[in-house]
Amino acid sequence: GGQVTLNPVPHIQREPWGMVIIPILMLVFSNSVIGWASAPYDPHWERRHPHRAAWMALAGPATNYTLMVIAAILLRVGWHQGWLHQGSFAENLIGAMFSLNLLLGTFNLLPVTPLDGSTAIMLFMGETRAQRYLDWLRGNSYSVLGLVVALLAFQYVYAPIESFARQVLLWSHF
Repeated sequence: GGQVTLNPVPHIQREPWGMVIIPILMLVFSNSVIGWASAPYDPHWERRHPHRAAWMALAGPATNYTLMVIAAILLRVGWHQGWLHQGSFAENLIGAMFSLNLLLGTFNLLPVTPLDGSTAIMLFMGETRAQRYLDWLRGNSYSVLGLVVALLAFQYVYAPIESFARQVLLWSHF
């Protein structure tokens, strides 16, 4: 249906508020950016194939972590070869790629609705239990509450994960 594409137009058409309007307003008024996107999904397919849906939910965080590892490799090679210098634009750009993808991947794995982690935990459930869980998850309006819980919990969860990732991927000697 033209939805799986690198072309941003179908994504912007589906979610103009989260992809264009709110990020621009946030940048103008707070000098920071926040936004969101939405992927089309068929709830009937998700109900018929809860384990496939759980694997699909992991695709976003897996992509974030892959981009984070690529950024770490670029930083390490750039430092070692002398291509990147302390505080340079390139180092800051690649460092931001590392940090933002670590943050997004970790946040989206929190097991609260509407984040991907809430669907991914179905991998640990049997088929029947996963279908009942989906009925409960999709049948309630816990998304706003889930985001509040995620934002409150994230401040405690993220710091040790970030420290570990930086230590292992950026500073260790391997």
